[in-house]
Amino acid sequence: MPCAGLANRIRSLVSAVCAAKDLGRPLHVLWRNEPGVCTAPFRTLFDSPPDGVIVEEVATYPYGPWKEIFTEEDFDGLGKDGPLWIKSHQIFYKKGAPEWFSTLRSLKIRPEILDQATIGAGTIGVHIRRTDHVKAIQNSLSTAFWAKMGAYPADTIFYVASDLDTEREEAIRRFGDRVRIGPKVLLGRNSPDGCRDAFLDMVCLSKCSEIIGSYASSFGEMAAALGNVPLKIV
Repeated sequence: MPCAGLANRIRSLVSAVCAAKDLGRPLHVLWRNEPGVCTAPFRTLFDSPPDGVIVEEVATYPYGPWKEIFTEEDFDGLGKDGPLWIKSHQIFYKKGAPEWFSTLRSLKIRPEILDQATIGAGTIGVHIRRTDHVKAIQNSLSTAFWAKMGAYPADTIFYVASDLDTEREEAIRRFGDRVRIGPKVLLGRNSPDGCRDAFLDMVCLSKCSEIIGSYASSFGEMAAALGNVPLKIV
């Protein structure tokens, strides 16, 4: 059961797919609707599950002998004789291995999302994480983002993703028509459309030539991993 926000879910899902493949086991994923955390159904983001994987949408916390794990050491410590009931929001298997990244990049993203993720060559991605992420707010100041963006050549195009409208508006005020933003109608995790728009932001960032990201944010990390592009933390 992948849990927490969208980026965390994706990285734990990929870990589970890799683990199941290496162990020669079937994988049954319970994708839970969590108000305030992630409300987007799996199939609004992905065209289909990875080959051989069953994804079931659930509305409540399902009963089971769940083991919450965070690291590869946690996974290695699990008994492997019977079924594994894993709950996680972390990379718990094969962190850094080529198989993990190739599995991530093989996920079947919805074609309409890919069609919207049109990013010009040389675009710099900017991810300004705000709202509930205290560490990003404290360590990645808006002024530092503007300074970083201002150091690029004057014709640089930026794709700016943020969970706060005022940050996107301020980027446009400062850098004008050099700023591109996604078509966000709704911000926030309580709306499936809001979660889908956030995923579109992640895919767009992954197609940039590099990403200026927020401190301790899995969202920027997953965008960089998805696109195999450099991530520079502000």
